[in-house]
Amino acid sequence: MIDLIIQEAKCQELLILLDSHCLSDKRIAELWYEDNFTEADWINTWTMLADRYKNQTNVIGADLKNEPHGKASWGTGDLAIDWRLAAERAGNAILEFQNYESG
Repeated sequence: MIDLIIQEAKCQELLILLDSHCLSDKRIAELWYEDNFTEADWINTWTMLADRYKNQTNVIGADLKNEPHGKASWGTGDLAIDWRLAAERAGNAILEFQNYESG
């Protein structure tokens, strides 16, 4: 379904920013992962999406996680809650996958 939306958006000259808004239909999680959706799941999903839409000219970016809050921190060095480190891990995984695929 998302492929069709992105294709039609391109026909309409609309730009797409992919967004991880909610991990479930119950609430907006504080962190980029929770019990039923691990950090590995989150990274694998973004890696898949980056690869899938890398040549789609109207997909212009990604909001890796909408509003990390609560326990989320910045620059604390705590791997479980430091959003800066998590975003870096996700970005590095995407780049590593792209380099592997092209090399």
